[in-house]
Order: sequence, then structure tokens, then C-alpha cells
Amino acid sequence: MSDVDLVPAGKPAARKNAYALVIGIEQYQQGLPKADFAARDAQVTKDYLIKVMSYQEENVVLLINERATKTGMEKYAEHWLPNHVEKDTSVFVYFSGHGSPNPKTGDAYLVPYDGDPAFVDATGYSLKRLYEQLG
Repeated sequence: MSDVDLVPAGKPAARKNAYALVIGIEQYQQGLPKADFAARDAQVTKDYLIKVMSYQEENVVLLINERATKTGMEKYAEHWLPNHVEKDTSVFVYFSGHGSPNPKTGDAYLVPYDGDPAFVDATGYSLKRLYEQLG
């Protein structure tokens, strides 16, 4: 049995105008508790997008563990996606890992591989910032 079940009626036509950023962080550099199965969940999500949802493999970026640094997340969310997204483009963003609020503002942050929740405003990736990038 596969982790990705195929749709019995066949898969839809290739989605050339669909892009995905898939992030899974199970192990953290700063010694945060392990986020069990996050890397595997991200890999399964990527496989599902390609095999079932007909995303083009080159249009799906997978950042797992040490590849999912703050710089890596910024590079793909703020440069790669905007360089490919047009008016009718579908964008899918998936994150499996730890999040943390800013204790002063309550703003939510994704914690990258190299993030430190004690300094989340400086080392985390702001959800507000991500939403602004996605427009």
C-alpha cells in the first residue's frame, strides 16, 4: 500500500501553472523537540501533488530539515514564487514543523531549522510576511 493513493478515474491534466513550496522540519538546529514525522509528511505531500494533483515536479520545491533555514524559506517564498506566479497561477504552501508566537505582539511565526523561539521575531518566518508575499 502506498502513502499516496491514486485517484481511480485517472489523474487530471498536467498543471503547468501550479507551484508548491513544501516544508518539513523534524530536527532543529537549536535543540527544539523533534517534530515527529514532519519530514516524511512533507515528502508524502510533494509526492501527492505530483502523482495525484498533476503538479510538474520542477514546480514543487521541497525543503526538509537543514534545507529549511530562514534564508531558504525566504529565498523560495519571496523570490522563487513571485518570479513564477502570474494572475491565474495556483500556489500551494505546506508547512510541517514548529510554530511560535511572538510573546509581545502575539504574531505567529514558523520556526525554521535554524530558528530560535527565544528570538522568534528575528529568527522565525512571520506568517504575516508569508501572507503578504502570497498576496
